[in-house]
Amino acid sequence: MEYFQDRHVQPRLSAGCSLQARDRKTAHTSRWRPGLWALIGRIMSMSRSPALPLLLCLTALGCSEPEPSSPTPDAGPTPDAGPLPDAGPTPDAGPAPDAGPDEDPALQVRIQRMRRYHSPGGVEMRPEDFEKTPISLFVADGTSLNEVPGRIGGPGEFIFSNVPDGTYYVKVGTDYVVTRARDVDLSINLMGRPDVRLQDRSFAYVDIALTHLEPWQYSPFPTPPEAPGSSLEIMSEEVPLSATLAVSDGLAEGQTSWNNSGRSFDNADTVPVFERERGDRIWVHQYAPRQAEALPDGTPLGYSAIVRSAQLAPLDFDGTHLMPIQGSLQAVPSTHSLSVDWKVSDFKALAEQTHPGAQARPLVLSIVTTIPGEADVRVPTNGPILAAMLRPPSMAEDVQTTLVYGNPYPSSRDVLVRAYVSLRIPRAPGANQFFTTGSIAWVDRVANLSGRPIRPLVQPPRALMVDGADGYLPRTLTSGPQVISWQAPADGAPDGYVVSFGAPSRVGGERIYLAGDATSVVIPPDLLPPGTSFLHIDAIRSEGYARSGQPMTAYDHVPRGSATTVSGALTLPNSIH
Repeated sequence: MEYFQDRHVQPRLSAGCSLQARDRKTAHTSRWRPGLWALIGRIMSMSRSPALPLLLCLTALGCSEPEPSSPTPDAGPTPDAGPLPDAGPTPDAGPAPDAGPDEDPALQVRIQRMRRYHSPGGVEMRPEDFEKTPISLFVADGTSLNEVPGRIGGPGEFIFSNVPDGTYYVKVGTDYVVTRARDVDLSINLMGRPDVRLQDRSFAYVDIALTHLEPWQYSPFPTPPEAPGSSLEIMSEEVPLSATLAVSDGLAEGQTSWNNSGRSFDNADTVPVFERERGDRIWVHQYAPRQAEALPDGTPLGYSAIVRSAQLAPLDFDGTHLMPIQGSLQAVPSTHSLSVDWKVSDFKALAEQTHPGAQARPLVLSIVTTIPGEADVRVPTNGPILAAMLRPPSMAEDVQTTLVYGNPYPSSRDVLVRAYVSLRIPRAPGANQFFTTGSIAWVDRVANLSGRPIRPLVQPPRALMVDGADGYLPRTLTSGPQVISWQAPADGAPDGYVVSFGAPSRVGGERIYLAGDATSVVIPPDLLPPGTSFLHIDAIRSEGYARSGQPMTAYDHVPRGSATTVSGALTLPNSIH
């Protein structure tokens, strides 16, 4: 699922600041995305921890984002991800033109692509506008990729003619799908309504007047990463907004109301324009630490849960005035409970097999609400968060406990459980410098969990090779096509693979989608950025994905498991690129 029309959005931690202070610094320098260990160190060094906002803490740990995109650094500023695409109305393409006299229908490849927008109002379908999202087809001939011309057919349809039998690389936007099929459905799922307009900034100023908070508290646990103290989050399901208003040191302990005019927040990406007539709304959620059953050795076990919430009235906001965040929060009764048997040790052990020297980052279990789509599609599969528990790698004992939580969302929503660990990969063999990328991830519906342990569904691909050489070692690439090969996971072929590149200093990462029986791929030259990159191969296991026939929905189906293998540093000299 492409969350809010851009799967590469990387939330940033916002400490908040006054209007006057914010005017003295740029949006870029005031946004930062600290590394995990800096976050954990900050929390664990404080006995009464001012902890982290739940949503952005888990995002920084790799939990509340969509499944792995490109690597992100352990510290330092995060570059802007750029504006989200404007999926405006698609002009009527009219009836599909007839095949020309030299076109053999048996040699055609037909591409269908619909954008499915999931919002509280339902699912809205829009045919792709190929003027805005270009599409190409290349026929594989050994390691060469030869382009075949095509034309627009009916709405959301693109036709390539005189295509010989074989393997095709279909490029749509910046992504590729490798297939042998002649009818290919490249539809995608998106969160939010269509036709969202964007402002020219990724921060906004707010006028806060909130009452009836649960008394504010710091984390009571000796290892606060398990359960940060209170925090306030805002988000919208109609437009792309997700941000933190306050972490636990932002308010006084015991405080039950908050007024602050002129405070700023950083959005995950460019701030959208809210339109009252379109029903654009904001949710305000308060999270607080809760006590779970202790571990067998008596170690306290905590988690965070949503405790108060308010859905504000539809609003207009275009950045020319303060965004009103005003209302009375309502208690969210803890009427739900979930018994979990979380095999933390299995996730940690598998994370260490993804690359020589790989380490696990903190492991996260979260309960999230989602909008049901067709069949087993759930959008999004990563939030909003109802409850979450975090375990440091040094405390990777298996957890059997019960989480009690509330849910302010309509009962028509589905509720999922996600277990996730992201990976620390050494920048070079034996190096003590790491970057974070990739994951071992698992997701299923709460209704399916009864009595079942939570453990990985798939293992990572093995024996990675780059042009016939060990793919886990650093190397400088030469000119010409690059061939990547691997072996299937030790537990058998998955239902699909997703290959991507990324650099530790760059947000992004275009993807190649392949079938589960694939063991190699030619990397198109435009996917290799100049400089140093790391290759990821995700193995995807999901029966629903296998049945869907829609290769670009790899991360949208439930239940689902994924596991990443990560290459060594691959350097492409600028002179070659």
